[in-house]
Amino acid sequence: KNVLEFPFFSSFAHTVFGTQWDVHPPQQHRHWAQICRGNPTNKIRGCDKYGCGAYGADRHSGKGKHVGVDVICADGATVYAPFSGQLSGPIKFFHNGNAIDDGMHLMFPDFTSPLSQGYCVKLVCIHPIRYHGTIQRGQELGRMLPMQRVFPGITSHIHVENCDRSDPTDLLKPVVPPFPQHDRRWAVVCSGNPTNEIRGCDRYGCGYYGAPR
Repeated sequence: KNVLEFPFFSSFAHTVFGTQWDVHPPQQHRHWAQICRGNPTNKIRGCDKYGCGAYGADRHSGKGKHVGVDVICADGATVYAPFSGQLSGPIKFFHNGNAIDDGMHLMFPDFTSPLSQGYCVKLVCIHPIRYHGTIQRGQELGRMLPMQRVFPGITSHIHVENCDRSDPTDLLKPVVPPFPQHDRRWAVVCSGNPTNEIRGCDRYGCGYYGAPR
């Protein structure tokens, strides 16, 4: 898909949230929630005949770069808010009225800052339930639009783009909890072998790690 220029923020956003915006999201939003139903890890589209979904992938036959990431999402799937914030208006990404030319801005205002800092992301190729108002992390935003109708054979996806065009990839990764101390030793793997004893050597070889094969 084409990458088109948009105003950095709407005049509404400037009025409400001020003029200075933090490049990085607030601490509680360092890891976003699941964006699309059926993709709990926010897996990014790989490569298909239309291109690749990673940040920085080639666009326009190598003349441009992808300034967002494409999060895999089946046509018609439910889309969720990656973080709590303010919906601040629609986005027309293609400006041609095709079946996927819809989306919205989601912003997080931080009113504890004297400069009213915040964070902004664009979610494109979805039809939101509404374009304005507040929303909570994990709450339904809308539905994935029929991308296959416009790009047959593509890996259907939501285009996710930080408003400052920084790389959102790390934010999409799920939180991995620390490995619990009590789980560092595994339970019994096989009945009759309570100590998980490892196979020694026989005529077929040895069972320890790194044994010749």
